[in-house]
Amino acid sequence: MSNGRVQRASRSLPVVSFLLELMVYAVLVTGYFFLVLHFLGGALRNLFESEQDRLRLRSAGPDHWPGACSWKFSPALCCASSSAG
Repeated sequence: MSNGRVQRASRSLPVVSFLLELMVYAVLVTGYFFLVLHFLGGALRNLFESEQDRLRLRSAGPDHWPGACSWKFSPALCCASSSAG
């Protein structure tokens, strides 16, 4: 400012700091994911395998039984369409 001009801040500095921060957060999130996978992976696998039969029964519920209504979102539409025909 000695000669009357205002000095501008470099435009590349915010971009570089943003990219550096983005890389740090990417490493932290990836590390957190693998730590959770390491410590809870076995328990989650056991839970999945023990609940698999129950999930299969739920997915093949009343909608897939013979003569059942195929309207999943509105049973009222199903009843109206079956009684109209």
